[in-house]
Amino acid sequence: MNIGKPTTTNPLDYEILIRKKGEDQYAAYCPQLYTMLKGKEHEEVHDAMHKYITHYIEQLLKSVGELESGHLAARHTINEFIDHLK
Repeated sequence: MNIGKPTTTNPLDYEILIRKKGEDQYAAYCPQLYTMLKGKEHEEVHDAMHKYITHYIEQLLKSVGELESGHLAARHTINEFIDHLK
């Protein structure tokens, strides 16, 4: 079974899970992208993972040539995602 990274451009399809260990060790994990980022603050790792997901989606859009035609729609969806996380 070959498990690849997702091809969805909907930011709501990507989860951000945060773990705290000790006083200042945090990790954000996105299971859909098999990615973990570490830092010293909750907001730091959350924001870093959000940027990682946003960049990943933008790269997907570029790779299929939809960036020009779907750029505004994708930005709208990403902004909804940001608002959802607050």
